[in-house]
Amino acid sequence: MKLLFLFLLLALFSGCKPQEGPICAEVDGDSMLPELHGWAIFETCPKCQFHGLRCSSGTSVCPNCGWLTPENERSELPHEIIPPDLLHIERQEKYFHDDLVVVVPSPEIGPVVKRVVGVPGDRLEIRDGALFRNGERVVYSLVDWVKMRILVFNDDFRPEGRSRWKVSGTGENQTPQPRDGWVLENPAETLTYEHETARFTSTGSRFVPGPITNQRAENGTQFPASAVRFPKEFMVEFEVEFEPEANDACICVTFPTFRLTWRGNQGADLSASKASFIFSSLDGLPRIWLDEKPVPESEISAEEGDFGTIQIRNLTEQKVTIRRLVLWRGEVWEDFFTNYRNFPKNEEKIVAFDCGLEYYVIGNNLFVSDDSRIWGSISPQQILGRAVLVKHE
Repeated sequence: MKLLFLFLLLALFSGCKPQEGPICAEVDGDSMLPELHGWAIFETCPKCQFHGLRCSSGTSVCPNCGWLTPENERSELPHEIIPPDLLHIERQEKYFHDDLVVVVPSPEIGPVVKRVVGVPGDRLEIRDGALFRNGERVVYSLVDWVKMRILVFNDDFRPEGRSRWKVSGTGENQTPQPRDGWVLENPAETLTYEHETARFTSTGSRFVPGPITNQRAENGTQFPASAVRFPKEFMVEFEVEFEPEANDACICVTFPTFRLTWRGNQGADLSASKASFIFSSLDGLPRIWLDEKPVPESEISAEEGDFGTIQIRNLTEQKVTIRRLVLWRGEVWEDFFTNYRNFPKNEEKIVAFDCGLEYYVIGNNLFVSDDSRIWGSISPQQILGRAVLVKHE
């Protein structure tokens, strides 16, 4: 993701020394999405009405339902142009894991903003789509994940009114309006997610069942089969309304690799109350937030396994209503430290990387990011400073 700021460019290419203090910069490009963006196009999907970030040209892909809008029809979509994020660049003596930094890989490339994932002395490895540092998996807090997570499906924006969540065990079909919510009355009822994607056919676009992949809508449709991965770790966010006089609560969420169960304190007064939950298996960890606070481990039951699907269950006989249901995922690393676009030029797959005395930096949007997977590590002298977001439109 390149940066646009006149003074720094003049300083770089004229050899003059930049002024002391923070330098102001605008973000340019998509390599740090969703955390940072440059000039961006937001469009409203004609099928689900979701208003979100799209690619700048070519076929437009809805980030929520995946609907495809050909380039010659995009002018008909409600849209807006969003100004770029604004950063301050602050010089530091040293930099740390997860710092956003501005680096200059070469004078030809110029200044770009990236995330530090490796510092001097680190050894990096990729195992099963996840980044490991010095033998341990890299873990982000849920606060960080809220900034970096990638939308899979928001149930408040249903394509043609159809939800991708289905209730089984009720003996009848249940497709409530989002404001009415999903009602789960007993443990026999299961709310299951069934993913769909859009495809161009001879008769036009249509939705078809399909797996969740690492393809990102803001990158358009140019995504080779060799780069496709299948995420196994997710985050689901929803609101639960308990019935009057309820005195027990037990919510279970099943992910492909984890089954998480939260049990509220028995005898607690839950009458007519609402609670906002985040259940997460991101980073391979079982985590739950309740009303924006971490749930104590004593209230979480976690079971590892190969469950293959995403489900929500109410494990009590007391009815609950689930609303504002949103499914997210994280980014998936390729199996090696060689960017797929340059792989034909590299005969060797780099499966591990020693930082030595330098820093390893990457972009959040791995598919489009040029970073240390192409340039190699970055010396301290190539880092202009730490980037701090000061404005987000």
